[in-house]
Amino acid sequence: RLGKEGYVLHVANAIGIPSELDKDDCLVSVRANQYVNHHRVRRMSGEQDWPTEAERRRAAHGHREVPPTLEWVATASKYFGLIVRPEHPLFDARMKFERTHDCAAAVQLVVPPPKEPGGDIHDTFQIYAGPKHYDALAKLPGRQQESIDYWWFGYETTRLLKLIHDTVVPNYGVAIIILTLIFRLLMWPVTRYNLKSLVDIKVANARLADIDAREPPRADIDGHDWWLKEARVWENVQRKATLGVFLPLAILLPILLILYYTLNAGYEFYRQPFILWITDISEPDPVFLLPILMGLGMMAQLGTMSENRAKERAWIIMPVAFTIIFAFFSAGLVLFWFVDSLGGWLQLVIIKRGRRRSGAKTAADKAELLVQKIRDQRAAAKADDDAEPK
Repeated sequence: RLGKEGYVLHVANAIGIPSELDKDDCLVSVRANQYVNHHRVRRMSGEQDWPTEAERRRAAHGHREVPPTLEWVATASKYFGLIVRPEHPLFDARMKFERTHDCAAAVQLVVPPPKEPGGDIHDTFQIYAGPKHYDALAKLPGRQQESIDYWWFGYETTRLLKLIHDTVVPNYGVAIIILTLIFRLLMWPVTRYNLKSLVDIKVANARLADIDAREPPRADIDGHDWWLKEARVWENVQRKATLGVFLPLAILLPILLILYYTLNAGYEFYRQPFILWITDISEPDPVFLLPILMGLGMMAQLGTMSENRAKERAWIIMPVAFTIIFAFFSAGLVLFWFVDSLGGWLQLVIIKRGRRRSGAKTAADKAELLVQKIRDQRAAAKADDDAEPK
């Protein structure tokens, strides 16, 4: 539509499965000045303007404020998108994003008129409408593959799964299993350290509670110094053990998030079957069997890690909670967590048996010897003091 402000181009994405267009928060991607920004437009959020102040400052590159130069705009549902790319980048263009009920997103693109009065506007646009397939979009000019919001390492994860799919077995569910087993093998040293840390932190907490109970008075300077030496030994064990307890989770959670965004962005996984009732690994398990198996795997893993299963209830409560939460996540993500839990349980069983046979000492065992050495030194120092003539 032509007017005093130039012309307005309406871009509305209705590409994809109708039931999916209104299900997820739609994504609007904008590439300007060689940067890509992804905007989530929620149904009840009203309109969102572009460029924002932050994007204007980014376009300025530290100099005077200038409007960004638009290279393309894309609106997308989960696996399908519409990309509108001008043949020549548009300077000083403005946009409004809005969420609609009958399509994933709508964009009003306002292009200003020429600076010369009475000049004509000649703009040519390239339009892509179809699946968000990385390789297909990479062949188009303007780096349109960046319209896919892969998050960190999402593209690399997709390529790795595709490599396993193409070279080993043509099943993305099996590819996820193979990738999870490789990850679990790499986690073997971390699992061993985690198991030792679980033992160490319980011993350290018990020893520190005992040390606190027998703290000498401040007036007893010599006794307080020896007391501090013992406390520092166990505080050091406690600090290292705390790191070992949370280290596997700190590694696993980013991997889980990467796989979550990968399965929700990569068209390669759309409607890919796994086995029997799971006909699409990008959708939740329709009979909830896989989440239940995942919960049982977590229960076995946490139960093996528990030193006192009769008193501790976390090995029951956590798997039940995770089963309920993950029941509505994609089957591929639940499959990863299930195989990882099962692999972690097998690792714990093997490591525990190997530790019993070898009699390997933990950090708590070494700390006990060090504390005993400190007490012997204190006893020897006290004996020397008593032996000196008054």
